[in-house]
Amino acid sequence: MDKNKFWNLLASPKTKWFLFLLIILVNVLRLALYFVIGNELHILASLDFIVSTIFCLIFVWILLSLTSKSRQSGDFELDSTENFLKFARSILDVSENPVLVTEEKKPGTHIIVYTNENMITATGYAAENLLKRTSDFLFSEEYQKQIAEWKEKESPGGFIELELLNSTGQNLPYEMYTQNVVTGDKPLTMLFFRDIQERKILEARLEEYTTHLEWMVNNKTEALIESENKHRTLMESMDDIIISLDLKGNFTYINPAWDRYIKENKQLFLGQHYSKGMHPDDQKRFDHLYQQAIQEKINISKIEFRHKGMDGNFRTLSGNLSLLSDIDGGVTGSVLVVRDVTDQKKMEEWLAYTERMESVGLLASGLAHDFNNLFQEIIGFTRRIKRNASTSNEVKNDAESVEAIIKRATRFVKQLLSFAASQEKHNEVFDITESIERVTGLIGRSSPDNLTISTDIKSKQKIEGDSGQFDQVFMNLLINARDAMPNGGRILIETSDILAEEYSPTPLNTPGQGRYVIIRVKDNGTGIPEDIQTRIFDPFFTTKKNGKGTGLGLSTVYGIIKNHGGVISVETAEKGGTIFTICMPAKGGTSEMIAQPVDHDLNDEFTILFVDDDTDICTLTAESLQYEGFRVLTAHNGLQALEMFHAFKREIDIIVMDMVMPEMDGVTTAKKIRQINPDTLIIISTGQAFNVDKKNLDKSTTRILEKPYIFEDLTETIENLLRNRKK
Repeated sequence: MDKNKFWNLLASPKTKWFLFLLIILVNVLRLALYFVIGNELHILASLDFIVSTIFCLIFVWILLSLTSKSRQSGDFELDSTENFLKFARSILDVSENPVLVTEEKKPGTHIIVYTNENMITATGYAAENLLKRTSDFLFSEEYQKQIAEWKEKESPGGFIELELLNSTGQNLPYEMYTQNVVTGDKPLTMLFFRDIQERKILEARLEEYTTHLEWMVNNKTEALIESENKHRTLMESMDDIIISLDLKGNFTYINPAWDRYIKENKQLFLGQHYSKGMHPDDQKRFDHLYQQAIQEKINISKIEFRHKGMDGNFRTLSGNLSLLSDIDGGVTGSVLVVRDVTDQKKMEEWLAYTERMESVGLLASGLAHDFNNLFQEIIGFTRRIKRNASTSNEVKNDAESVEAIIKRATRFVKQLLSFAASQEKHNEVFDITESIERVTGLIGRSSPDNLTISTDIKSKQKIEGDSGQFDQVFMNLLINARDAMPNGGRILIETSDILAEEYSPTPLNTPGQGRYVIIRVKDNGTGIPEDIQTRIFDPFFTTKKNGKGTGLGLSTVYGIIKNHGGVISVETAEKGGTIFTICMPAKGGTSEMIAQPVDHDLNDEFTILFVDDDTDICTLTAESLQYEGFRVLTAHNGLQALEMFHAFKREIDIIVMDMVMPEMDGVTTAKKIRQINPDTLIIISTGQAFNVDKKNLDKSTTRILEKPYIFEDLTETIENLLRNRKK
């Protein structure tokens, strides 16, 4: 018997009632038999009836269970196909979803036997075009294969997504569920469809949104990574030092610029407090600013502190501090962007020093002018005393002593101007010995008694350059030597002349052949340690304590020597003294001057216009010149001098005038006089000879005479000019 028919027969209500009544009848007959045999209700009979009844109930329960099992396995029973279809129409016609019922004619072939209105609407086919056709025509071959595979793999009650072909050939997305039906004669399958078009649209949109979101996330992530790499590259390539700190003030990031300036491994500072290596004097102020920034949530635009480098010296760092915040605006830390301004600070100090020296120079220049005029008056009065026939020899000797004192005072004023004033630099041929003597005299007066400065001058050559700059060279060298001997010692300056061709190799690798002046500055001080000897000429390098040196002394010496075509070297040993050797090319001629005889016969032939704003100087100098036989006219300013020259231009042969005068200075007066007569001989007297632009002066007709001067210097200068014109 067919399995389905057996179960249908067994599960039918008639069969169940028949079996139930049959069992009851058998149990009643058995009970009656007990009555007949025993003529009484035996206990055993009662028990047997109870057991039989229970057995009946169990049997009914089993039948019900079998029926339930059949339903759970996907089979739904009706006694016939016709009855099922009647049942289906009454329920499925009102279903909101499309439904089909198929009958399996032969294995794998399912004929549509029922369709509801929603299926007709969904597919666009009329009922007659659906019924009695196989259900396969509603699916493409691809989905037919998927349905077959699904039926084999999935248990009944599962769902499959597919597409229905409507009457226009359009694919419609649906979800299908199947239910097997057991009828009295034929197996049926119900196909339930659910429209998922809107869901598919939503899923497509969701997929599109998801894809777009993934693209945006990936794009933003790549952009973020690229931005982070750019910022990191930017921070690591910056010349400024960038430091990030957490709320506790611990280092969390340091860029490579740290290694270039602090020269200490930055890894040693990560995780450490910012006070590590900071100058103790700066910590309290930095702590205050940092806490203020964190508590008040403000940025600090100007913050400066000193940090110790690997060499033990403190570097000055200056910049700003900015706060780091999270997405909610809470402070998470800070960023310091600072720049090493150590050299800038030193330069500012040097500029401030230079400005102070310029101010001192201006003050000294004014004082020098007044002092030189006073000295000139004193010299004039001493000469008047010496010229008076009634003056005793003792008084004349005193007058000469006063003149000697004035000469020493004049030398001191010149030295003060040379080092304090901002001077315009001019090249000239000069005797290096004079520069050495000026500096040693000045340093000697300001040095302790246990320091001896001596000279051994053997050079007879002159050099070309700026004598004021060479004064600075010797000043710097002597100060360094003095500082290297805190307990006293000896400084020796030696000069000598050499001919480069006579030496092999030439000393200090002299630039070429010819004569050279060699200057050596020796001391028996502490010497220079070997590890810093190569750096002593570097700008701002100093071994002195803070505030004791600018680090520009030897670099200035090196620059001056090099700019003058010379070379400098150092020989030193720690605790063994130091020798600086300078080699300068000599300029033709020697320092020995040949005195020219004074021709006193010239005096009676010439008239001198003497111009000075000081009445006493005018009177005293005019008396002396007249005493020597010159004819003398006087004026007290430039305008009077011009008037006198216009009136006596044929008689005036030479003009001696002060440079600094009211109404019109000496240089301007000289130019105006030259416009009248270009050949006029002019002597300009001044206590600030370095301020006179000598390049624009005609050396054949103009001389500079430094105040204060003795009368013999004046008459010698006058007679030299007159002699040159006569030639």
